[in-house]
Amino acid sequence: MNNVQNINTRNKVNLKAMFPECGFKKDIVIEIPNNFPSHLQVPSCDPHYQPDTDVLINALMWLVRPNGRSIWCFGPPGTGKTELWHFICSRVGLPMLVLSATPDTQTDKLQGKFVLRNKGDGVETEFDLAAVADAMKHGVFCLLDEGDKLGPDTAASLHRVAEMKPWLIEDTKEVVHPGEWFRLAVCANTNGREANPAFPSSRVQDDAFLDRFNFITFDYLKPSKESEIIAKGFPMLGMTTISTMLTVANALRDATLGPKVGRRRDASRTNGITALLTFRGLKSWADQMVKRGFEATLEDCLETAFLAGLDSQTYVALMGDGGILRKVAGDALSKTPKQLEGK
Repeated sequence: MNNVQNINTRNKVNLKAMFPECGFKKDIVIEIPNNFPSHLQVPSCDPHYQPDTDVLINALMWLVRPNGRSIWCFGPPGTGKTELWHFICSRVGLPMLVLSATPDTQTDKLQGKFVLRNKGDGVETEFDLAAVADAMKHGVFCLLDEGDKLGPDTAASLHRVAEMKPWLIEDTKEVVHPGEWFRLAVCANTNGREANPAFPSSRVQDDAFLDRFNFITFDYLKPSKESEIIAKGFPMLGMTTISTMLTVANALRDATLGPKVGRRRDASRTNGITALLTFRGLKSWADQMVKRGFEATLEDCLETAFLAGLDSQTYVALMGDGGILRKVAGDALSKTPKQLEGK
């Protein structure tokens, strides 16, 4: 079967063929409409993005059969939480609306508001649906980013949405019924159940809200996988240089989040600093090396890509005498990529 077949105004998508990395044994065929309103667009995706296979399988199984529950994706910054849904929606052809939450987000930012519009000889008042209500009405994917920053009243207003039940728009008294492919995914740094000093703006959420979600844990890819992706994106970098970069990145991740224990992190064993070198940071570091013709030291390139943005106390904890990075990287940071590779 082809990956996608157009049947009248619907696309038949075979997940087995579309996501071969998942290793599905049987065909899993879904039908996605292709006649959505023009303002609802299928997202683009980073062509170099490679999701964790287990995470991808869990996400797809929820997408196909959510059983009246939404999904809560949590983990540190730069672990691919939002990019996962861009990746999935772009492949299956499902439009997506994205909304970022803040501690000040109110229900009207989720539902909509009245606006004034010029109509012929006069001005009329119309109600504009906001992202969550719009996605629900038209049956498309909705991604609520930074969801653990929501206040309790706003989170409570989403209870019925998270269960994919009809939702009353408070200002108009219209009841919005969830369309066929409406799905709500929350992305957050925490699972909403406990405070984490690494993410001070995140809030503990009410159990009644969280009980409406399934959860997927995200963390940084295994060093071998990150190494593979960096080598593919920056083929002129040698493996010794890439290995040093990953040693630095993972030391910072452990110092900020605590070491990994199973699928989670032990936050009781951090170094009391906040200095996460994400995969985006790694790519920026590598880019600096390329731009400087591999003639600048790793430390000089890291300074521009990461270190210069730290507060003074954290910088000293990393780069001072006996600092974390001095210990884990030794004198490698004072060398250029050419020197590290023996060229």
